[in-house]
Amino acid sequence: MYSLTVAATSYSSAPARLVHSALLDAESWPSWTSFYEVQWELPAGVERPARAGDLRGIRSRLGGVCCRERIVELVPDRRFSYERASGLLASHRGSVDLTEAPHGGTDITWSAT
Repeated sequence: MYSLTVAATSYSSAPARLVHSALLDAESWPSWTSFYEVQWELPAGVERPARAGDLRGIRSRLGGVCCRERIVELVPDRRFSYERASGLLASHRGSVDLTEAPHGGTDITWSAT
């Protein structure tokens, strides 16, 4: 089995709390990512912020890829980590790390294996 690790960095003028909030708002992702649809799989009537253990379903605009991911770590305003629960890849874990940028805003690092 082969392993591949990738990483990408970006910057947002928004504070980390807003960037982290956007990561938790899965339903908004289609407006700013290549995903066609992202939905949390929560029991009926449950309304709360995402937490470790929650599942989300994802469909991509690029080829219609569908998968399910499980949130494995949430550190408010600092980290959002997930792993593949089912779908295309046999094993996949990713993290989005947020750090305060020197002149304001947020430095964002996404990495996945």
